[in-house]
Amino acid sequence: MCLSLAEHIAAGAVPGQPGSAAHWARKAAASGQLPGTVHRLLALGAAADDLSGDLAGDSPQARRDVLLSLTREVQQESVRWDPEAVDQCSTRWRSRQ
Repeated sequence: MCLSLAEHIAAGAVPGQPGSAAHWARKAAASGQLPGTVHRLLALGAAADDLSGDLAGDSPQARRDVLLSLTREVQQESVRWDPEAVDQCSTRWRSRQ
């Protein structure tokens, strides 16, 4: 619900709605994300730290290593279209920025 509202606000389809697209994207992230939606949440303004996961304790080097590993993994034919693997890669990429 929150993700859909965020996307509608971003598209300008809900004038006068309280809260920005980023606000509703963060609320959607806080309520847990479905596989395959992380890239949408990030594009709408949610931060990697808003997403569920264990990124907060990672050092920059550990984040880099995991990102490289995930990047290699999603290039494998058996994993390429797995929404959870793509979400993990998206989250790690955003956490490095």
